[in-house]
Amino acid sequence: MRTILISMFLFFGSLTGCSSTSHTVAPIASEWDLYKKEFLAELWKTFPSMATGLGLSEYSEGFKIPNNLYRQERVAFFTKYGARLEQISKPSLSTLDSMDYELIHNFINASLWEDNVFKSFEWDPSQYNVGPGIAAILENGKTTEEQKLRSLSKRLALVPEYYDAAFKNISAPTKEHMEFAIEQNLGLVTYLDGEVQARFSKSKLNAEDK
Repeated sequence: MRTILISMFLFFGSLTGCSSTSHTVAPIASEWDLYKKEFLAELWKTFPSMATGLGLSEYSEGFKIPNNLYRQERVAFFTKYGARLEQISKPSLSTLDSMDYELIHNFINASLWEDNVFKSFEWDPSQYNVGPGIAAILENGKTTEEQKLRSLSKRLALVPEYYDAAFKNISAPTKEHMEFAIEQNLGLVTYLDGEVQARFSKSKLNAEDK
């Protein structure tokens, strides 16, 4: 799932920035535009870390625990929008809309395959890494330092539950992925104890928030 999400960052970033008038050639444009709008709105709620990585700070406090309940939520999301996508007449779309259609179609199918068949959540511990989300919050240029740290504080409070779920998911880790997971999490600890702790110490937050 991590690889799939990363590969879609650029596409969804550009799609988010497009105005609703960017594709007006096709007769079915209104139905397609409504689909994209609703798909993206629910995508950000289902994958708040992806939204945060794209600079959408309103989702920075959203943090999903990687348990079975969340996997069911993801599968339900992709199944719902996959079925809706099939109802849209692709031949009626413009060339640009057809490209968007195929990207979303492939994203949905690949994600369902990842969750239902590939199941890397069972053998790749390196995908459980809160570091990128923390960095995305701290590097967001649209929020103040205090806003960043408050959002981060709420996320950090859920980290123990996050890794507890991760441990329960892993049933047959590969040696290579395990070694990589250990390496990246040691780096995360260094990052938290160093830069992150320093920023909290220097902030104007009250003692309780710190």
